[in-house]
Amino acid sequence: MEAGIPVFDGKGYEIWRKKMKSLFLSQELWDMVEQGYTGFCENSKLGLRECRMKDGKALYFIQQGVSDTIFPYIMEAKSSKEAWDAIRNRFGDGFQQTKIEEIVTSGKESATITGNETATIRIERMVSKLTPIYEERCIFRVPESLRNGNEESYEPKVLSIGPYHRGKPRLASMEVHKIRYLQQLLQLSGNQSVDKLVEAITPEVEKVRKYYAEPINSISNDELAQMLVLDGCFIIELFRRFETRADFFPTSVDKDEYYDFSLNLFGYKHITNSLRDDPVINSDVLLNELQNDLLLIENQIPFFILEILCSEISSTILSLDTELEELTIKFLCRKYEMYRWWNKFFIDELFEHRLHLLEIAHKTSSCFYKKGLKEDISPKHNTFISCFYKKGLEEDISPSSNYGNFCFVNSATKLEEANVRLKAGTDQYGSTFNITFSNGKLTIPKITIDDHFEIEIRNFIAFELCQQHDSNNRYYCDYVVFMDHLIASTEDVELLICRHIITNQMVDFKSIENMFKKLKRYIVLSNPYAYFKISNDLTKYCECPWNKLFGSFKHKYTKNPWAFISVVVASILLGLTIIQTVFSILS
Repeated sequence: MEAGIPVFDGKGYEIWRKKMKSLFLSQELWDMVEQGYTGFCENSKLGLRECRMKDGKALYFIQQGVSDTIFPYIMEAKSSKEAWDAIRNRFGDGFQQTKIEEIVTSGKESATITGNETATIRIERMVSKLTPIYEERCIFRVPESLRNGNEESYEPKVLSIGPYHRGKPRLASMEVHKIRYLQQLLQLSGNQSVDKLVEAITPEVEKVRKYYAEPINSISNDELAQMLVLDGCFIIELFRRFETRADFFPTSVDKDEYYDFSLNLFGYKHITNSLRDDPVINSDVLLNELQNDLLLIENQIPFFILEILCSEISSTILSLDTELEELTIKFLCRKYEMYRWWNKFFIDELFEHRLHLLEIAHKTSSCFYKKGLKEDISPKHNTFISCFYKKGLEEDISPSSNYGNFCFVNSATKLEEANVRLKAGTDQYGSTFNITFSNGKLTIPKITIDDHFEIEIRNFIAFELCQQHDSNNRYYCDYVVFMDHLIASTEDVELLICRHIITNQMVDFKSIENMFKKLKRYIVLSNPYAYFKISNDLTKYCECPWNKLFGSFKHKYTKNPWAFISVVVASILLGLTIIQTVFSILS
């Protein structure tokens, strides 16, 4: 079998990956490698011994399928999935390909080092090769702790934007559409030459490099400028075409009620015919995938590149330099089902420190979050944030913590047993994070959970955790932790669906419960925790004996109508008995 195993030496990763996948499929091992030992065993009828044997066999194939140069990267892997993911994460794109070639080259060079070369010289050489860490960095790769086991949540499905996933074969089909969209923009701007766009972007290339947390040295300045022009123009044209789709507005809504500018400003009349024949904008499935791919943390380019391109493309026919922000908002409004709320003041605030589309989407999705939720938290609590969530287990909060008696909320079923009324939020244009508690009523905005929900949440969480300087606004981290404590079992999921708080579009209730448990791993909360006051108020309310008694009474006797009728009848009989006794004593 060893003779038939392809060997990966740092070059041609995609070819090696496909050959190995075919090998695993032929040996019925691919599910083990893809799902991991735990996931495979849960979904398989095989016994524990058989699962271990399959995992060991797959791991053996992977170890035999790499050269001695690559083997150290998987030497500590305990499972086939761990080894497979380690290779994919390190060598799965062009940057990492170059990186390993440099490692191989440096290894050969090290063999020729003379005995007279001192350790100091070798260390100085390593230090000289270090890439500076720039303050501007805002486009990150997902940390291994978050990525492990959830790789698909951070991988683009159809569209590569930026350098991290550039050149992957499975994303090649969209490259043709990028060129076609660029051609359409140039035609609308009066057959403008592409040279002008490249000349405008080239001076900004070094600035762009500083936006990426990982060096992109494998891409030359000329290649980077080409990539930015194609990617940026595709996004702009996609936004324009998306804006002109007939179904952008709800059918019951008058367009004039929402926007005070004309669609003609965006060249609407000039692209109507091309829209009809556009396979991208006319495919709901593809359009949904594009929306999701554009909001992946690893799939971004700086927003100022779009602004430069718009300024160069704009003409008397096509006015984009002043309308890009509105096009972007429309794109995000459609995704988050918001229409009525934004105005010029809000747009100026939203784009004041714009970085990239994911960051703007993060601001948009949290735009109505009421900061008042944190107002009642004393400044002494600001030292709290050392509450980590690792492997699904929350660390103990020290009794000496400045948060005093801080505790998380009970599950939904336990809250109702303590007479807490669960209500779905009715503000259609409010934020998902606007959870409130008042007079025994816990109001939670409605959410729809589907296949894309977890992907979206994971990328927002990764962005919040990577932006270390902004620890006060980890809205998604706080929200996921709150919901995870609210959902402790499938009964809690069923209750939240019954209260119309969750709209379930997944297979079963268990998948929702497990999703939140996985989402909260490795999370770091805001400083201070957004739902600190709500959690404490709920705890105090639930500890009140009267609330426990009344809640227990409702839980036992109001769910079953016959039980309720029996209680009413018994109460009437008891009252009549008391009245009869009183009259007997008086007579």
